[in-house]
Amino acid sequence: DLLRAELEAAIAQVPANGNREGEGDGAGDAGRNVERWREGLSRNRDLGDALKVLPVKSLSCKRIERRTCISLETFIHDYFLRESPVILSGCIDHWPARTKWKDIKYLERIAGDRTIPVEVGKSYVCNEWRHDLITFSHFLKRMSSPDCSGNLTYLAQHPLFDQVTYS
Repeated sequence: DLLRAELEAAIAQVPANGNREGEGDGAGDAGRNVERWREGLSRNRDLGDALKVLPVKSLSCKRIERRTCISLETFIHDYFLRESPVILSGCIDHWPARTKWKDIKYLERIAGDRTIPVEVGKSYVCNEWRHDLITFSHFLKRMSSPDCSGNLTYLAQHPLFDQVTYS
C-alpha cells in the first residue's frame, strides 16, 4: 500500500505542476490524463502490470529531471546505473532522418522504385486483410491519399532503408 500511496501522490502532483514554462514535449499531456489514471487506480486496473515495468526508484523521485544533449557517459553514470528517470531532449536533432524523411520527394527519389511487402486491411483477423507487393512510391501515394481509410496499408516488417543509397 505504501507504493500505491506514492503513485497516487505523484499523480496528484501532475495537475499542480502542469506544463511548466520551458517544458514542452507533452508534459501537459499527463495532466490531461490524470482522471483516467485515478479511475484505473480505483479499479486496480493493470496496476500490477504497470508496477512491474516501472524502474525501481521511479516512484520515489520527487521530480524528473530534463536534460538536453547529454553524453552517453553522463546518461549511464547519472541515470541508468542509478535507475533514475530522466527526460532527454535534443539528442537526435542532428540526425539527417529528422528532416529528410519528412520530404516525400526525397523518399521517392531514394526508394520509390523498390518493391515492398505491405499489409492491407484494418486487422489481420479481418476477412479483407491481405498481403500485397507494391512499390514504395505507390505506398507513399496511398498514405497521402485523402481516402486512405478504406484501404489501410501498413509497411510490413521490411528493411527498406538498409537497401537504399542515401544522398
